[in-house]
Amino acid sequence: MTTRGFSVRWNDIDEHEPMLRDTGATTARLFMCWKYLQSGRQPSPIDMSLTVEQAMRDGDSLADAFLRRPELQRGLNHTAAQLGRIAALGMRWFLSIGDGGANCLPSVVDSRNVSAPAVAMDPNIVGSETYLAHSYVLTRALVRRFKSNAEAIQLGNELNYCWVAALGGEFHWADGSLAPRQSHASRLRDLPALRRAHGPAGGREGPTSWLTALIGQWGNASFIDRAVAVLDSAVKAEDASLPTSINYMVDVPPSFSALAEMPDWRDLAQRQPWQGAQQVLAIDSYPNFVFAQPPRSDIVRSRVQEAVALAAGSPVWIAETGIGVLHAPTSEAFSATNFSAANQAQYYADSYKQAEMAGATGFFAFGWWRDAGISEPAGGFLADDQTGLMDIADLYLNGTAAIGALAEFALSHLEYAAGRLVPLVTNVSTHFGVFDESGNPRPAAAELKRLFAD
Repeated sequence: MTTRGFSVRWNDIDEHEPMLRDTGATTARLFMCWKYLQSGRQPSPIDMSLTVEQAMRDGDSLADAFLRRPELQRGLNHTAAQLGRIAALGMRWFLSIGDGGANCLPSVVDSRNVSAPAVAMDPNIVGSETYLAHSYVLTRALVRRFKSNAEAIQLGNELNYCWVAALGGEFHWADGSLAPRQSHASRLRDLPALRRAHGPAGGREGPTSWLTALIGQWGNASFIDRAVAVLDSAVKAEDASLPTSINYMVDVPPSFSALAEMPDWRDLAQRQPWQGAQQVLAIDSYPNFVFAQPPRSDIVRSRVQEAVALAAGSPVWIAETGIGVLHAPTSEAFSATNFSAANQAQYYADSYKQAEMAGATGFFAFGWWRDAGISEPAGGFLADDQTGLMDIADLYLNGTAAIGALAEFALSHLEYAAGRLVPLVTNVSTHFGVFDESGNPRPAAAELKRLFAD
């Protein structure tokens, strides 16, 4: 691999700097969010009437003005210091800019009425034109300030997948709400009625499609296409030689995309504006997202092979991959829940090798940070946990064909599914750290260092 590294949390670099030394990594991947830059989360006054055309025409001056915003100075300077520490360790930056997830969106107010309540800068709240116009300005400004040591710029995050993430409650919905996932689940039960009342999904009938009626612009394929084009043009306006990248979430089964009438990632990678924006074709793959064993590095290999075939000679990187790890003591009661530290290390060893053999030239581990790990449920893991997780894994890997088995299990275990399985899935799919809560390296950290040094 010519590019080797990991995702890091930019606001933890001071604390985590000892973990970043002598890793053999060439590059660190970081998310740069407008929200993170806001000092004390002070809202940013913005021109709600700004259009993309105006932003592109006046991009130079608007980017300069963005970099002078008083409420962003502390955040911008802190970011520069953190990136400087990474550069001093001999690593370049792979920067993600333009993520529209709720965790990244700034709090904004209309500059013509700053006393009005602040809102999240989501296209379903401020409007798609305002959102895209200011995303263009944000991208130009951050590329201008931080391009010097950048190896590539990732446009947004998993833009082919945001409709799935929105259904999971990670983006604002059509009505602007960011309700708890339980509320979303109750609304998802109305899907049959929504589909009868509205036209096809995927934005083909504009805002009247059933998916856009539910999650707004994040379910509108035309809007996502435009977002890719706007972000790409912003980077190229600042530096046409700086590679841009799309990181596709490649574990969404085609049958799910077909059900939502949204494009599959393989189709997107072959058409504009996506193809022109992927000087690096990056993929995110988590084949063991909800189950520990058996390890499925073979799926990583097949995803890379697909990406190489679609990349038209561009380099292929794995932007994200990883597997959960249990907080000690390790449970080996059931294979699906045996997220042992040794298992995590083996996953990285196998996946790195498989990806390299399949033609990937870049590999980023997800989780170079402290993490207490997956906590065992009260009473330990149960036989039903093994069954439930493997049924979800079957759905995750094989798509709608596996719905029957999961539905049968859930219907026969209603109380368990609602009260235990959902929290269990969240628990096992959110703890990827290769260091424990005290900063001690797990075996996976040593294994990644060995891989990066070869």
